[in-house]
Amino acid sequence: PDPNKNMSEISIGQSKSFYEEMGPLVINEDGTTGYLTNWKEMTDHEKKAVVRILMKRNRIRYANLTGETEHLNQDELKRLRDKQADTTDPNNPLDGL
Repeated sequence: PDPNKNMSEISIGQSKSFYEEMGPLVINEDGTTGYLTNWKEMTDHEKKAVVRILMKRNRIRYANLTGETEHLNQDELKRLRDKQADTTDPNNPLDGL
């Protein structure tokens, strides 16, 4: 891949946060992490919706990977337990939140 593709330029005196550039961290079901490739193209409204959904999904995935459920609310805990109980359907990832 071209290392210069999608790079931003920042002039002296300007600053951008890592979050502004990359967006929120995504926790994948296997525990790997990544970022959204289209974050910078999203509107503010889209970003707010994505963050709300992604944070819930990340909390559930983290709990599924670590067994730590204290940080989950009741709805998230139910979704985690439903997912863990449904081991026969490989097409039922935690993406369906």
